[in-house]
Amino acid sequence: MRRRRPKSLLRMVLGYKKSSNPRIKIDPFQANLATIEFEDSNPQKPMVNIADSVFEGLYEPWQDALVVTLLIKTMGYYMMKDRLTRLWRLKVDFEIMDICNGYYMVKFEEEVDRTKVMDEGPWMIFDQYLTMLT
Repeated sequence: MRRRRPKSLLRMVLGYKKSSNPRIKIDPFQANLATIEFEDSNPQKPMVNIADSVFEGLYEPWQDALVVTLLIKTMGYYMMKDRLTRLWRLKVDFEIMDICNGYYMVKFEEEVDRTKVMDEGPWMIFDQYLTMLT
């Protein structure tokens, strides 16, 4: 049986559905959305300042996601995905992204599934409590 590879961060953030209106490519420097400054006027130490408006919309797909971790032990991506799938038994699949140090971001397709996970706990995996942050 072949295992699916974890989704890339870019693919997870942008989502899986094709947008009906494609993004327009612009140069952030020409549009005054980014500037370059040099620390101590040294061209070897550039600093790029990016306007807050550039980041608007990037967090939106993950706004309702949960961050989960086990209280004591850590677990690999595939094991965590498998255990959560078996434990939660949701109506629709969910996406999971490893965000390092044993923490995972979980995005639900349906609000009903997210509510079920939040309301029906506490959840345990291998005798360890699953901690959730909203």
